[in-house]
Amino acid sequence: MRQMDNRKAILKKPPSMKVEHVPDSSEENSHSKDIKGGETGTCSTKVNSMFTVRTANQRVEDAKSMPVPRKLFGSFIYESGLTIFFGNTHAGKTAVAMNIAQSIASGVPFKGIEMDAEAQKVVYFDFELSDKNFELKSSEEYKNHFKYSDNLSVVTPDLAKMEGKITAEIIMDSITAVVEQQDAKVLFIDNISWLEQNGLETSKEANKLMKDLWVLSRPKVDKDKISGGYAVIVLAHTTKKDNCEPMTISSLAGSAAVSRYLESCLAINWSVLGKQYRYIKQLKNRWGEEEYGKDNVLPIVLGKDSILTFHKATKAELEVEKGTEENSKFLTIELSQESSHLSEVMTVTDREEFVKKNVVEGDMSIRKAAAKTGYSHTTIKRDKDKIEYHEYENI
Repeated sequence: MRQMDNRKAILKKPPSMKVEHVPDSSEENSHSKDIKGGETGTCSTKVNSMFTVRTANQRVEDAKSMPVPRKLFGSFIYESGLTIFFGNTHAGKTAVAMNIAQSIASGVPFKGIEMDAEAQKVVYFDFELSDKNFELKSSEEYKNHFKYSDNLSVVTPDLAKMEGKITAEIIMDSITAVVEQQDAKVLFIDNISWLEQNGLETSKEANKLMKDLWVLSRPKVDKDKISGGYAVIVLAHTTKKDNCEPMTISSLAGSAAVSRYLESCLAINWSVLGKQYRYIKQLKNRWGEEEYGKDNVLPIVLGKDSILTFHKATKAELEVEKGTEENSKFLTIELSQESSHLSEVMTVTDREEFVKKNVVEGDMSIRKAAAKTGYSHTTIKRDKDKIEYHEYENI
């Protein structure tokens, strides 16, 4: 009898339990109409605090009300989106970034680099240079100072106010306040590595900052009002790597946490062609095709005196600089090939000897020989065919 009473107690609903309401078919239909949105005229439905549900057509309609991102620095940087620009220490990241910032602020593009946008306000957050060092970089030994565009503002940290715990939220509040006060839609952060080492205490906070910068870069439409859509360019360092290794996404310090947020990623690296030579390589571009990959890098020459002199390198300039006695080394070099900047340049005679010994008589592949010599796959194959043809004639 006691066992039966216990069973009844188990079957009896506890007083505190609430029975969930199950919607009838009419309620379900009403809800599904809201979700469809585009068919009923409803723009979107908030399922919860995280998601917005729209039909694919409605998402396209929302996007059509946003401006089409224009090129600020070729296909490397566009008007909205998060871009990472990274390279080894002293590779010239700041020099190139300041050049790009000045170009955007003045509306004057680099020769051979497309720009669709007009001059606009730019905010450059500089966490590395002192005022006097910035003056030096902006002049010729403290003389003949460069005149910047008035559209370009430079922000430096107040170290006294950065004592104590610094969170991603605090930094983002400060960044947002500055760009809104300056009415700017383009901002450079030089660099994220400094913030990670001198401000943010944990990698979790650093990751949150990147996420918040990504959110800032995304355009949003709310009741026909467009917000966000900033062009955010973040400078960063590489992992420890050899300068002669090709640049890849994995060369970026913290790449696993950072790369997921990027619309664009570009890298700068040293070149064996000379002290002032560098190349810029495109590693990611969600706005279109990869234009400046390993077979079409952008070769540049940094200025010797001022921070604000860099230009696209040309073969003619290289040959003049190296002198007539060395010209034979550079007559066939392809500056657009990444491999040309990673391997010592050979003379044509040296290259043909290398191909004969390692490709024709050895077992080295054409691809590997191209990487070793700094010449293209086509050039090495042409050498191989030429050598084999002459050997056939001599039989």
